[in-house]
Amino acid sequence: MVRLVLFLLAGVLVSAFAQQSDREYQSYLAHIAAANNSLRLDEAPAAEKWLEAAPEKFRNWEWHFLKKRAAGPSERITVQEFVPLKTNYSPDGKFLVSGSTKGDVVVLNSSDGTEVKRLTGHKAAVYNAKFSPDGRLVVTCSRDTTIRIWDFASGKELRRIYTSGHGLADIDIHPDGKMILFGSWYLKEGGVKGILSLWDIEGKNLWTTEYDVKPVVSVKFSPDGNLFAAGTWNWVVPVWSTETRELKSTFDFNDVPVYSAIDDISFSPDGKTIAAATKNGTPRVWSLETGKLLYELRGHRKGVFSIAYSPDGRFIYTGGADAALYIWETGKGTIVNKLFGHRDKIQSIGFRKDGSAFVTSGADTALRIWKGEAGLEFSDRRYRHKSIYAFGLSPDGGYLAMSASDSAIALWNAQKGTPLRLIPALPDLLNDLSFHPSGRYIAGGNWGKQIRIWDTENGSMVRELSGMSGGTSSLSFSRSGNYLSSVSTEKAVFLWNAESGELLSRASLPARPYALCFGPDDKKVICTTSDGMLRMFSVPGLDSLSVVPLNNGMNLKLRVSPGGKYIGIAGSDNNARILDYTSGNIIRVLKGHSQYVWDVAFHPDGKRIATGSADNTVRIWDFTSGETIMILSDFTNPVHGLQFSPDGKKLYANSSGSEIIVYSSD
Repeated sequence: MVRLVLFLLAGVLVSAFAQQSDREYQSYLAHIAAANNSLRLDEAPAAEKWLEAAPEKFRNWEWHFLKKRAAGPSERITVQEFVPLKTNYSPDGKFLVSGSTKGDVVVLNSSDGTEVKRLTGHKAAVYNAKFSPDGRLVVTCSRDTTIRIWDFASGKELRRIYTSGHGLADIDIHPDGKMILFGSWYLKEGGVKGILSLWDIEGKNLWTTEYDVKPVVSVKFSPDGNLFAAGTWNWVVPVWSTETRELKSTFDFNDVPVYSAIDDISFSPDGKTIAAATKNGTPRVWSLETGKLLYELRGHRKGVFSIAYSPDGRFIYTGGADAALYIWETGKGTIVNKLFGHRDKIQSIGFRKDGSAFVTSGADTALRIWKGEAGLEFSDRRYRHKSIYAFGLSPDGGYLAMSASDSAIALWNAQKGTPLRLIPALPDLLNDLSFHPSGRYIAGGNWGKQIRIWDTENGSMVRELSGMSGGTSSLSFSRSGNYLSSVSTEKAVFLWNAESGELLSRASLPARPYALCFGPDDKKVICTTSDGMLRMFSVPGLDSLSVVPLNNGMNLKLRVSPGGKYIGIAGSDNNARILDYTSGNIIRVLKGHSQYVWDVAFHPDGKRIATGSADNTVRIWDFTSGETIMILSDFTNPVHGLQFSPDGKKLYANSSGSEIIVYSSD
């Protein structure tokens, strides 16, 4: 009787423990979902709070990824005693100068953020501070209605200009260093008037004008100094000739039905376009030559306060009330990336002259210094095709290869996201590629009845494999590197000696094949066919071993788990399946996508699975429970390729629209 009671009690305790553990796990899933949704809304501070509250024992790749994404790839400089306003680099890039709400002008070492000196004298907030082109002077403007010119070396005030400004103000310095542009506003009978003025560096007024009935809060000279422009709270960007002071053109948001005050403007480095940040959340870019609106930057969910072109003109950076930094491709206005780190609105963006770094100032009492290449991995479109189907990571994680054009493979440094070389490949776009286990060679094929192998170090073709009369959608090197296998549209599977190129075997199929992989022991070739079956063949004879029914549709990708026990299968029925390699049984069906699943990837630790779908999302799944841990919705096109890095810290994903995103947990 005692034994029975103890047995029943143990059962109750086990059940209670299981229920408690399940509740904790569900709590973890809820916290991850909340953090992910917060980041999708560009609310990084909220995401960090959810992550800190997530139960520790369940934390895995997704937790570390979200933590990394929320923090952002930048160095934080905390300046708690004041809120930095606009911040700029010195011409040599060694220093940063920032205006502050306190009235001090703070100079920092740009390499480590240590304070170098303070320029004191202003009686109110300093809205902007800039170095002269030769780096000898610092020019500032303040709420105290003055422009002040300082000797940088000594920190002494050299001269003071009294303006008619009243409150918000901005300055810029002419590229030749001889002229200062000032914008602000004042109260006059009848209301507010915007004002602009030009001063020489000695403090002499050269020109002043009233403009419109709202404050002028941003002013800029064009890169060649021939034009100057203003951003106004009356939704207008006027542009003047510097030489004649003639109003040349105006750009506006007058067709927008919501409040569209302009807080910042930026000329492109080539002087051909001008961009404006607006409180309506959708910046615009206009042509200075034609006066036409070229495109809008759509993505921010709140007002945008700062905007800047990269020094090379390839990208536009914007920051605003959502505390997220957006990177856009010029010419198209497409989002390249979003960077997080600030906890409050981003008030300015300033680039180092050589483009190697940039600084952002935030209302969260912080400056952040970013590397110039931050967020720009795999952004060089010369090495990307408009549709990427062939996509693969080398076994050591060093190379990422993908379709680059209709006749080339692009090889990238996978860690840095920088292009290495273009490899002339095959006529027409590749359907699939596979790295040799050594990483030295890469094989590729398409609908053109050809499979070739190239040397990754020099791009030369090593050999061409013959024997097929149809095209291929999938091919693979064996894990030993001794074999290469491919499916063919002629309803067949082929096996070659990878070193000699000799055709070893061919097996006919009853239906068209789609995906192929080798088993973990190289003793089997596995493929899927259009009749919904998975078929296994022996190596090297390609004798039929088994047939496993999967679904009534296409199964588009096969991946072997790290330990070799399981096969991941991506299906056109919107599901992914996990097959036990030894028994051939389906042990789990991953349901959640709303359209085709194109690819499946196992994390190296085997605890997580990633799937990419035609519903434009990536899902991260828990292997044990089969539940969705996280949904990544950064793509605007179907996600075709997924691979984790060998160390498990990065997930590489690509889409048919040439979008490439690296999700990093480190």
